[in-house]
Formats: sequence, structure tokens, C-alpha cells
Amino acid sequence: MRKEPLLEIADLRLDFRQGDRIVEAVRGVDLKVFEGEILGLVGESGSGKSVTALSITGLLPKTASVRSGKIFFDGMDLLASPEEDLRKVRGSRISYVFQDPASSLNPVFTIGEQLMETVVLHQKAAGRARAFDIAVESLKDVGMPSPKELMSAYPHQLSGGMRQRVMIAMAISCRPKLLIADEPTTALDVTVQAQILELLSELKEELSLTVILITHDLSIVSQVAEKTAVMQQGRIVEYGDTEMVYRKPSHPYTKKLIDCIPKIGGR
Repeated sequence: MRKEPLLEIADLRLDFRQGDRIVEAVRGVDLKVFEGEILGLVGESGSGKSVTALSITGLLPKTASVRSGKIFFDGMDLLASPEEDLRKVRGSRISYVFQDPASSLNPVFTIGEQLMETVVLHQKAAGRARAFDIAVESLKDVGMPSPKELMSAYPHQLSGGMRQRVMIAMAISCRPKLLIADEPTTALDVTVQAQILELLSELKEELSLTVILITHDLSIVSQVAEKTAVMQQGRIVEYGDTEMVYRKPSHPYTKKLIDCIPKIGGR
């Protein structure tokens, strides 16, 4: 593992404009993510987790603006880079798995068409035949049965867990260095949640991925992440090895998050 971080965010400050009102959503975030690790970014809804992640490659809504800060990825200053350079990074070097696979997948196109479009878009040299092979291989990587037959299926024909695996297959199809998974277990039952978390751990090892796992559930992070950053009201209030954060939290907010986890024999 390299000593220099693969991703470094320094003093990131981000605002949202609501009419004449300015809302400060991210308030001086400092964060380092090292190659080959899974970092859990934890906090309640509205704490700034997702917008921090979206700011990495400039996918913020029009009402948002970065007021100050630096974001370096693999030596590249992302905030100072033109849009053309960011397009080359998105999907190919940094990939996202968004919260709801049902809304992220287009219902009128087959799984194969959507996977192949991603490959062709980010790998200009790949023709349709090569894109088909890459898409099938990506479905194999995420443990989908009968991947060739699945290429002709539509999203509504798949379960929630299968759709999430398709989204992960799409994200890894161009072999990125960094995968950002935003609430990848939302709306899944606990058995499928465990399968998705196990899959992320396996892909990290097999593909040498670095992963940012965004969630509101500290118990999910405790299963897979080496490092944990706890976010509250636009700030990182605690950061460290996951086991230490979980066993000996130093911030009151982290302690409250842990207290929210249901315990066998508890009240």
C-alpha cells in the first residue's frame, strides 16, 4: 500500500443556493483515502456525505458551488481541472454506485445495452463486440448467474439485489481505481445486504479497488471498512481505524450512532 493517499480532500467548503439564501452544506472537510482500503463515510441524512462524494468529480447540482478547498486524486487536482479532463476521470478512473438501482437503470433498455454503453463511452477503442465481452465479464465478476442470457433482460425482471449487482458491474467495467458506493444496501433485506458487502470486499481484493462506502449505518461499515470517517453537519467529527472508532468512540455523535444499532438483549 502506498504511503501517499490516492484521494485527498483538504478544507472542502460547499454551499447550496436556495433563492436568496445560502446554505453551507460542507464545512471544511479534510479526508484521506489510501490505495487498496475501504473507507466508511458515516452520518445521518443531510450530514453532507453524498455531496462531498459528488464534488470529487464535479457531479454537483447547479444550485451547489464549491467555495474553497482542494481535491487531489492520484496526483491530479480535480477542482482545478477543466470539464474535459474530468470526463476522462468519471467512469474510467472513478466510478459511482448510486443509492437506488431501480431509478439508476433505464427501464426501456436491456441490461446489456446499458452495460455496453458504459464501456463504449469510457473506452473509446472498444467496439460493440469487445464491449459485449467486457460487459459479460463484469457480470461474472459480481457473481451474476448466466451472464450472457442476462444481457437481454430488462431491469424490471431482476430482484433488487440483482439490480444492485448490475450497477456494481457497470461501475467496475472500466476497471476504475476508486469506487464510490453511496448507500449500496438501501432497500435490501439483511441477507442481500450481507452479500453486497461481501461482494465489495471481494472486488477490492480481486481488482485492487479502493472503495468509499457511504452509509448512515455504522454496523455496515464495521463489517468491511478498514477506516471510518464520521460526518455531522458538514464536518468530519471523527476519523480512524474502524475497530477503534467502533469500540472506543471519542465524539458524542459517534457514540449516539453506535447507540442506535439494535443489540440482542437490549431494551
